[in-house]
Amino acid sequence: ALASGPLDLGDLISSDTAIIIKGAGVAELSFGYSTSMWKTDDSQLFAGIRANYYKVELTRFAQLIDNADNQSLRDIFDDNKDNNLIDSTGFGVDLGLLWVSEHYRAGATFKNINKPSFDFNSLDTSGFTDPIILAELQKSDTYEMEPQLRLEGALFSVNQNWVFGVSLDANAVDDPVGQEFQWATASAAYATDSFFLPGFRVGYRANLAGTELTYLTTGITLFDSFNL
Repeated sequence: ALASGPLDLGDLISSDTAIIIKGAGVAELSFGYSTSMWKTDDSQLFAGIRANYYKVELTRFAQLIDNADNQSLRDIFDDNKDNNLIDSTGFGVDLGLLWVSEHYRAGATFKNINKPSFDFNSLDTSGFTDPIILAELQKSDTYEMEPQLRLEGALFSVNQNWVFGVSLDANAVDDPVGQEFQWATASAAYATDSFFLPGFRVGYRANLAGTELTYLTTGITLFDSFNL
C-alpha cells in the first residue's frame, strides 16, 4: 500500500492480527450389518450398512498477536483448551458393496453419507474491532464430516494364508481442525495354520492430501484371536 507519511509499525502491532487455535478428539463406536445380494458358483456380492456413533470434543479460541507476549502456541493452547471444550455426539451412516471370490475381493464404502456435524464453542471476540475479521472468526463454528468414498481390493494366495490388500480414499475431506486427509494404503498379511504360531502383517499408509504424512505399520495375531 502507498502512504503519504512514514509507516508506523505500532499501528500494525495493535491491529486485529490474530491466530485461531483448534483442538479435537474423536471417539467412535460402530455397528454393522451385511447380507449376500447375489451369488455365483464361486463368488458373492455383499451389501452392508454401518452406523457410527461419534463422541467429539472440540475446542477453539482466537488470540490477538499483540496479546500473545512471548508465550508459545503450546502454552496458549494448554491455558485455554479446557475452558473452551465442547462435547457433542452424533451418528454417521456408511453404505458399502463387497464382491468376494475365492482368491480376491473388491469393494467400495461410501462413508458418512448423512454428513453428521458437531459444534465448536463460541469464540471470545471481545478484543477484536475489525468487522471483517469478526465475521471471519465466526465462519467455522461447526465441524461437518464430509462424505468420502473408499475403494478397496485384496488378493489371496491359493492356500489362503497370504493376503495382499490396497485401499484408496477417492476424495479428500477435512478433519476437525481443517486439515485435509485422503489415505492410500497397501498391506501384506500371513495367517498361519497353527494355533500357537503367530500371524503377522505389514503395511504402508500415505496421506495424499494435507499433511502428506506416511507411515509404516506392523502387527501380529496371537492364537487366532488377539490382534496387536
